[in-house]
Amino acid sequence: MVGASVVGLCYKDGVLLMADTLLSYGSMARSRTVQRIHQVNSHTALGASGEFSDFQQLLHRLEELK
Repeated sequence: MVGASVVGLCYKDGVLLMADTLLSYGSMARSRTVQRIHQVNSHTALGASGEFSDFQQLLHRLEELK
């Protein structure tokens, strides 16, 4: 089984977001340099696991709203 990890931590001075960079297709590793966190604006960041194409579609729709 494959999967992705995205973790967010709140602390006294802010928020820390972390994510792995592996992109899988079935059980095969397709890329090891995928960015799973995207800065939407100066106050918002989006992190995603799961189907990467869903994340890409969401980013595309967010760009359309700008």
